[in-house]
Amino acid sequence: MIFRRGSVSSWYAILPFTFMFCAAVLTSGCGGGGSSASGGTGGGGGTNPPPSTANEWTWMSGSSTVNQPSVYGAKGVASASNTLGARYGALSWTDSSGNFWLYGGGGFDSTGTAGEFSDLWEFNPATKEWTWVNGADAPNNSAVYAPNLFTSCAEGVASASNTPGLRASAVGWTDTSGNLWLFGGSFDNLAVSSSGLYGDLWEFSPAANEWTWVSGSCVANQPGIY
Repeated sequence: MIFRRGSVSSWYAILPFTFMFCAAVLTSGCGGGGSSASGGTGGGGGTNPPPSTANEWTWMSGSSTVNQPSVYGAKGVASASNTLGARYGALSWTDSSGNFWLYGGGGFDSTGTAGEFSDLWEFNPATKEWTWVNGADAPNNSAVYAPNLFTSCAEGVASASNTPGLRASAVGWTDTSGNLWLFGGSFDNLAVSSSGLYGDLWEFSPAANEWTWVSGSCVANQPGIY
């Protein structure tokens, strides 16, 4: 039988044989299923580590219902009633104190309006509370690059009005000073039917509560220069 690459029917055809093969070699750890207690070995011939004693998930916070809106509360104020609603494609960091940070992504605001966001949140695992730290509480806000009288994009200038704007699927790092870094990502502004990709680099200072556009173009969809 000849199977086409990517054919769904071909996968259905070979799955039974895969299961039969796994069952036949289970004692040798097919898929790493053995344990040290039973003397099982992994596919590479080594002894598998013992299974986790807990091996369990814990639901820590948030709604158990999909497509929920966010509850922002007061900016900069942690509260048990604050809720980061449904999101996809958000960027996250962990700071030196073990707190979790999240920027943007797509989802719903407090009124249920859908779009991509420019908000920054912090979650404290000890208190299990969210804090809305920075950015707008509504979707579809464009990036602001420290405009002044001479230019609409001022590189290297920290400002309370700066924002990376709506975006999803960006990448990030933290530095030794505790600052949060963000690069690139995509945007899909439903308000003006505009979409594209960013190639800009930003730094956020939690101490100053300000964004700085550090490098890259302030215009979307630009090619790389190598």
